[in-house]
Amino acid sequence: MRDSWRPLIEGYLADRTTLAGVLLLIDIRRGAQDEELDFVPWLAGRATPVVVALTKADKLPKNKRTLEVRRARQALDLSRDPLAVSVLGGDGIDPLWRAVVQLVAQPRPPR
Repeated sequence: MRDSWRPLIEGYLADRTTLAGVLLLIDIRRGAQDEELDFVPWLAGRATPVVVALTKADKLPKNKRTLEVRRARQALDLSRDPLAVSVLGGDGIDPLWRAVVQLVAQPRPPR
């Protein structure tokens, strides 16, 4: 089923002239999976900015959060740390909002 959605999603993202970037949500407890490991380089190849947020950070102790942030950054070959966020505890929400606003506010080259 997932494979049937791939062309639709890729077409939407590739052809969307107003797309400022992508907010990629990953459950911090499961880490980056094959889909994300393929998706982030695909976005980079199209010069599409990506903000990665590791959700449900409240489910892990702080020392494990730090480890998972490092693992995700390395696995996805990111230039900066992904944001560890928790809606329940409010952790990382303000930095996430700032990253999204910055993403939307930056000038985009024509596609």
